[in-house]
Amino acid sequence: MKITKQIFIGKNESIPAAVLDPEIQPHGYVLVVHGYGGCKEEQLGLAWRIAQNGFTSVAIDLRGHGENENPFDATIFEGVRIAVEQLKELGKVAAIGHSLGGRLSLISQADFKIGISPVLSKTYSPKTVSLINEIRSHRTREIRQGVLFETLHELPLWNDKCKNQSMFLYASQDVPEIMADCSRLKEEGNLVMQINNSRHADIFLNELTFFQVEKQLKQWFCLN
Repeated sequence: MKITKQIFIGKNESIPAAVLDPEIQPHGYVLVVHGYGGCKEEQLGLAWRIAQNGFTSVAIDLRGHGENENPFDATIFEGVRIAVEQLKELGKVAAIGHSLGGRLSLISQADFKIGISPVLSKTYSPKTVSLINEIRSHRTREIRQGVLFETLHELPLWNDKCKNQSMFLYASQDVPEIMADCSRLKEEGNLVMQINNSRHADIFLNELTFFQVEKQLKQWFCLN
């Protein structure tokens, strides 16, 4: 496996990325997007497991996170949009994201989409807002306090017209709003799975998460 650093360039954007290339010709391309307060390095375990299955996997730093020097503001989706757009010039693309990254991946123009504990709602309870700000905000460089939940309120919602190209995973001990949203989506016939023995903060490192992601990618890319 070859690991290199890449910068995706867009208008007013410079998006640092870690690219993991398999030893074979890749079956396709997978963008991996971290959550609020995360970074590309946090997702390298998932990216590595994906690359082991013959995909080129690309983990990026969103605005205000990791090596991305741009402040986190309402344009945070642009990094995902630009990366997906440029990867699609090479072949079919799946976008996989955790939490905020899950929401961004699900509303992207990727051919296939997986939200891992995705923040799907526009509003959250004061308890959830307080908890997220307490444990994650210090890891971001925000243009102003509160921009995360302002952004979630303004971001588009997932479009159920993408039902056959989307999958949702959530933790057995997840954020209450995420559990409720994923349960509703499952009742509506979407592909939704609960990952046992996991929490919101570590679901992307769970062995069952790896298994389900790998299985679904193989199905979408017709590798079974």
